[in-house]
Amino acid sequence: MIYSRHAHRPSRQYTPAAFGAYNTPSVLNQLTPSTHAAARRIVQPPFTTNAVKAYRPIIAARVAQWTSLLSSYAQREQVVDWYKTTQCLAYDVISELVFGEPIGFAEKGEDKYGLLAQVQQTLHIVGPLSRMPWLIEGIAKTPLLRDWFLPTPWDKGGIGKLMGVRNELLQQRIDVGSASTKRDILAQYVPTKTPIDGTVQY
Repeated sequence: MIYSRHAHRPSRQYTPAAFGAYNTPSVLNQLTPSTHAAARRIVQPPFTTNAVKAYRPIIAARVAQWTSLLSSYAQREQVVDWYKTTQCLAYDVISELVFGEPIGFAEKGEDKYGLLAQVQQTLHIVGPLSRMPWLIEGIAKTPLLRDWFLPTPWDKGGIGKLMGVRNELLQQRIDVGSASTKRDILAQYVPTKTPIDGTVQY
């Protein structure tokens, strides 16, 4: 990917509805270069060189858990589903880096909430839909269709369930606020007093 701050161009393919039924615009889908630049400035602090170095223990702990899981497979002479186990590691690392808590995929190598299966099943649908933003926007504006076709935080499985877990972890950190001692990405935002435009979700 070649990226330049001047390369960002408005496109309806960045519609927030593509990220779920109730998502608001984020830094990933700002439609103008100016709002994109403003959002980037707000989310930048956790990605400085010093901040990234502080995340090493988090990643090391998840990798150690993952290698232990692989060792248990080897001891039982059990075939390893490499796609599934690496995805489990990725979800847990990302979750702990952002929210300070792993989701728990890599603990037993399980597909919690049926997320991996749902992603695999819907991948061939998501591709064409992402090229039809007008259709996604139409679905998002129709309550019955929105809750039926797009993931919501109230779903019992899949991406929607993951959104619900995300909301719970976020609310827990907001409740604790600056009292938290965790050195994850979210720690850079929760204690901040910088006002954030209500139209943008981070």
